[in-house]
Amino acid sequence: MLPQSYKALMTKPRPRVLLLEDNPALAESIEFALMTFGLEVVGPFDTNQRTDEALEALEADKLNVAILDLDLGNENSLPTARKLRALAIPFLFMSGHDMEEKIPLEFQNEICLPKPIEPELLVEAIQELLGACRD
Repeated sequence: MLPQSYKALMTKPRPRVLLLEDNPALAESIEFALMTFGLEVVGPFDTNQRTDEALEALEADKLNVAILDLDLGNENSLPTARKLRALAIPFLFMSGHDMEEKIPLEFQNEICLPKPIEPELLVEAIQELLGACRD
């Protein structure tokens, strides 16, 4: 049985979530979890190969929130985070590594979640971001 807060998410227009994740198996499981909780996923994008495509999606689609894997192989998601911030789209970082050393000062106040993460905790963080947008 879904908690009341999740039911509320499912009765409103589905929030659109951009997903940047370079691990295909993890991206698939995150996408499934988000869809299960009534969220619409844009992506997932592997920014090692498709950063430009992900950034185009930011301009082509109305997004409500984004999930950014901090470490993307040979690069990171900070350029996308800067673009999201410029577009006033809230986002959170996820990483399987120590994030404190890798997140620059400009992003120290953003939500940073460890991987792996329980789907319920991820959805709660997204709800927090969506709520902050409405305030």
